[in-house]
Amino acid sequence: MDIDSVDPTGSPIAARTLTHLTNALTDQDPQVRIQAALALGELRSTESVEPLISALGDGEENVQMYVADALGEIRDARAVRPLMHLLQSPSRSSQREHA
Repeated sequence: MDIDSVDPTGSPIAARTLTHLTNALTDQDPQVRIQAALALGELRSTESVEPLISALGDGEENVQMYVADALGEIRDARAVRPLMHLLQSPSRSSQREHA
């Protein structure tokens, strides 16, 4: 479904789009997960915060980056602790040291 077909009034089209996008966060293809995160960030729906927080644990660091960015776009307080945890994770620390 095209993201441009989302009705900002909250029609069933918007609900179905959110469902499809949040489901895409668990797709096997990392590019699909990245595109879903980008779209959810653009929509800025607080309904997508919990699925995005779950996606912060994605095994692909590129996906994690886009998910974190989407959460930043939404600006929901529920994301603060998980984002801080991600930034302080050991794998992130070792990456910063090697940069």
